[in-house]
Amino acid sequence: MDALASQIDFVLGHFGIRSFIGFGVGAGANILARYALENPQKVDALVLINCTSTQAGWTEWLYQKINTRQLRSSGMTQGALDYLMWHHFGRSNDDRNHDLAHVYKDCFSQVNPANLSMFIDSYLRRSDLAISRDSNSIKVPVLNVTGGLS
Repeated sequence: MDALASQIDFVLGHFGIRSFIGFGVGAGANILARYALENPQKVDALVLINCTSTQAGWTEWLYQKINTRQLRSSGMTQGALDYLMWHHFGRSNDDRNHDLAHVYKDCFSQVNPANLSMFIDSYLRRSDLAISRDSNSIKVPVLNVTGGLS
């Protein structure tokens, strides 16, 4: 995740951007938070949705390891697809957002499984951001959005 966060400097340089407001979801939120911790002068504010700031726990590690192994050996299996849908929509994704769920299923079925496997492995090995509400560790304004069904 730290290597992905460091790539933001290349994007900013390429487009001549001096500072930005970052909007990230899930792993993207984690990457933006990492970048803001190291480069607060380049980040005006962050909007983080379902940002995980801690290391992966045992349950997450086990599920993700099963999925990465399936993705590498068999491609996008139904089990991996079901897990991705649960990850994005929660338990009962067919009951709500039916059209959006269908769009996501189509997108996931076209993803390169080897690349997705490597990305999941990278996210699984993430380090703890060592941030807390009481400390002043992130020096930029942050809107942190979480939800019970997300």
